[in-house]
Parts: sequence; C-alpha cells; structure tokens
Amino acid sequence: MAEMLPEKPFRAIFHTDYMDILQPHDVYLHKQAHKVVIVVLRADGISTITPPAIDARSAYQEVGFHPFAITCLKETLFVTDRKKVTVFDKDLNKLPEREFSHELLKSPTGIDAYEEYLFVVNGKDKDSNTSIFIFQSDGRLHRIVAEGTFLDPWSLKINSEGTIFVSDTGKKQLLYSTKGSYTFIHSTGILQENGQTMQCRGMSIDEYDNIFVALRVEGVRRQFECIKMYTKDLRVSYNICKDLPLSGPTAGYFSSLKEIYSVKEDFQKKVLGLPAKKFDFIRGVHCSVFYGKKVLFVADAGNECIRMLTLKKRINDE
Repeated sequence: MAEMLPEKPFRAIFHTDYMDILQPHDVYLHKQAHKVVIVVLRADGISTITPPAIDARSAYQEVGFHPFAITCLKETLFVTDRKKVTVFDKDLNKLPEREFSHELLKSPTGIDAYEEYLFVVNGKDKDSNTSIFIFQSDGRLHRIVAEGTFLDPWSLKINSEGTIFVSDTGKKQLLYSTKGSYTFIHSTGILQENGQTMQCRGMSIDEYDNIFVALRVEGVRRQFECIKMYTKDLRVSYNICKDLPLSGPTAGYFSSLKEIYSVKEDFQKKVLGLPAKKFDFIRGVHCSVFYGKKVLFVADAGNECIRMLTLKKRINDE
C-alpha cells in the first residue's frame, strides 16, 4: 500500500479548536450510522462534540474517574482507567457489568483493538512489571506478553499488518514487534531538538500505516512540542506540526516547510498581529477521515482544547 506523506503547504489550510475541555487526555472520532462524534477523555469524565456543533457536552461524569486512552471494538468503547478497563456502549452509556481488570494490571495506559482482541499496555508501577495484556472482547484474559520490556509506556497502537507499536516516554523510543511475535526487539530513538531529548506520548496510525506521534522535550515547564509522522517502516519521518522558537518573530506559529498550520493562526498573525497559542502538554492524537478531509485531532491539555488539523498529501520534495 502506498504511503501518504505530508505535502509542503503554501498557505493555511484548515484548523479548529474545540475549547474549554478540562485536562483532555485522549480523543477518538466515533463514526456512527448517521453522524460522527468526537469523544474526548478528560479529568473526571468524558465529553463529546457532535459536528457541526463546536461546543463539548458532558457525556459521562464520575469523580475519581481518570481515563487515559480509548479504542473501539464492535461498536463498544473501551477506556483504560486506573487499574481497570471501563466499557461504554456507542452512546457513552457505561456498562459496569462488562468492565474488567486483572490482579497484575496495575497501571493500564495505551489500548487498541485488533481482530477480536484488545491489547492493553501496563504502565510503570512499583508493584508490577510493564507488559501487554491481551484480552478477549468480553474481558477474559488471553495472555500476557512483553513483560519487563518497557520503562514508562504511554500509547499502544496496531497497524493493518498486526505490528504493535508502543511509545515509551521513559526510554524515549518507539518500540515495535511484528504480528505473532511479542518480543519487542525493534526500536527507533526519537530525534532530539537542539540537543534535548524528546518524550514520545500519544500516537495514532492512519489507513496507510503511517505513524503520528506527539513529542515533547522533557521537563515540567513550557517546553518545545511537536507532532512527527513516521512511515510504516520508521525509516522516514517528518515534522508535520510543531512549535517554532519560543521567542522571536516566528514564536508560536505553525508555519514552516512540510508542516501544517491553521486558518486561525494565519488570520491572527497577518490581520490581528496576535500570537497563536503554542502547544502546551499535548497528549493523545487521533488520525481519521472527517467529512471527506484527512484530519489529525490533538488533545492539548494545557490549552484545555482539542485541536483539529487537516492533513494533505505531499506531492514533491520542494
């Protein structure tokens, strides 16, 4: 299958911010029969946005609910939460009788579905090894693999060929294993930014098996952040959306070669002269086709919003 690469933009192409979402952590475009719903995991609950509306509404609320990542299997939504996987129907009604866990699943983070199974990565915890739990769709444990492989895993995604990818913020690497093999002997280091190491966080895989990864320079204060796209074999990568320098005339705009930037930022820059909001603790990302456009949703926790960027095909190397 041909790989889709980002085109060098010559103008702003599209952008929307869905605002006022407290600490968004992951985002998923849930396609139903007659509508699409943007599902957002956030602090103490789940919000939804049903385009063309731009306002988020609370679909589920529970004090102490700490959702991390989301996936869908057979029109059922599965959300990792503390020491368990919480299950919702397609309308975001919680199905308590279907939630599941395991005595060794202490810190579930990334989750994805492949064929009839759910793959959940167990994160960093003093009482258990990092590993991948493979569950059947009804929550019964199938097997545990890759024990002790990861240091601080964040996201898990599986491509069309069954290759499992894990972003490891501790190792600052993407680790992957071919279908049928759960020994993660393959990895690629994350490129540095001005000599500073980058943590890999949220991740998404498109229909061409290109891999989108949210990256952030390590640190608790304002740091450089970007989204990088890797081809399926991880041999080629591009920054498709990134902060520019933190100071100077180009600070805060998404506007350089081979990158996506936005109508809103372009308008602010050229008409109002206002600085755009820079990324601020980006977390989950989700690539999908949205009303005929290929888009990337980004959970931007610090700005309390979901950002939607339209992606276009790269047509040359100019």
